[in-house]
Amino acid sequence: MINSSSSFRTSFNREIFYEYDKNKKGTPVIFLNGLSDAYSEWKKIAGLTQLDRSFLFVDLIGQGQSLEQEFISGKKYNYRISIEQQGKALLELCRHLKIRNFSLAGFSYGGGLALWLAQNEPERVQDLILFLPFLLRLDLAFPLSRLFHFQYDLMKKMTPTFLHAPFHIVEKSYEHFVHDYMHFRFSKRIPHHMHREAAIQISEGIMNFNVFHILRNLPKGKLHLVSADLDTLIPKSLVREFWSRLPDSKKQSWTRLTDGEHLIFDQNPVLCASLLQSLLAMPPQESPVERKMTTQDLDLAEQNVFSA
Repeated sequence: MINSSSSFRTSFNREIFYEYDKNKKGTPVIFLNGLSDAYSEWKKIAGLTQLDRSFLFVDLIGQGQSLEQEFISGKKYNYRISIEQQGKALLELCRHLKIRNFSLAGFSYGGGLALWLAQNEPERVQDLILFLPFLLRLDLAFPLSRLFHFQYDLMKKMTPTFLHAPFHIVEKSYEHFVHDYMHFRFSKRIPHHMHREAAIQISEGIMNFNVFHILRNLPKGKLHLVSADLDTLIPKSLVREFWSRLPDSKKQSWTRLTDGEHLIFDQNPVLCASLLQSLLAMPPQESPVERKMTTQDLDLAEQNVFSA
C-alpha cells in the first residue's frame, strides 16, 4: 500500500510528483512513464502483481500531476527537457528519499530514460526492464537515415559558422515533422491541446538522445527487453539492431510480442504485469534468453498474477 505521496522541487526549480512506499523489503522499483503518460498507468500494472517490493512512481517534468500543477500556476514553462535533465531530477529525488540502489522499469520514453540512468549509475542498478524503449529519434529509426545524419553532422562541423543557415533549416524540418506527427498520432489519446503541446516539446528535447552511443557503458547482466513487432514508434528493425549490437554480457532476456502494438499496457495489462513480475524474479542467465509470444498468451499471466 502506498504510504507517501508528495512533491519534490529540483535544484533547477521544477516540481515533480511521486508516490513511494518505503516500508517494504528489497530494492525499490522505480517506474518511468511513457512520454505523455502519468504514473497512474504504471500503478495499474504494478497493482496486478504480487511483488513484495517498494515502489517509486514518478511524474517527471511535463508528465501527469507535475504538468497539471504547472498549468494551474499560470506560468509559462519550457518542456524541451533533455533525457539528462530528467535523469538528474530523478537522481535528486532518490537522494532526497535516501534510495541508494534500485531496479528500473521504463516504458517507451521512460525506457530511454532508464537506459540513460543505467549507463550513468551502473553500480546502482539491480534490474533494467525495458518495455518498448525509446532508442533514438523517430526519423533516424533506419540505418540509411542515420548514415545521412552522420554525414550531415560531419559537414556541419567542417563548415564555418556563418554558413550554417542550411543546417538550421534541416533541424527546423525535424521540429515540424515531430509537431505534425505528434498531433496526428496523439490527437485522440491527448485531446487537451496544452497537454499535447507539452508532449511535443518533450519529444523535441530528446532529439539528441541516441542509445547506440551508450551501449558499452550499460551494466552487465541486467537488461531485460520487451518489444512489440507491430509497434510503429519503435520499429521492429530498430529493436533487432539494438539487441544485436548490445554486448551479450549486458543482456538477460528479450521477449517479443508478435502481435503487440505500442500501447501495450492498454492492449493487455495483465500480461504486462506478469512479464514485469517474472522478469524481476528471473535468476541471472548464463546466456541471453529470447522468446516469442502473443498478447493473448495468458499462461504466463495466470501463473504469476491475481485474477483481476
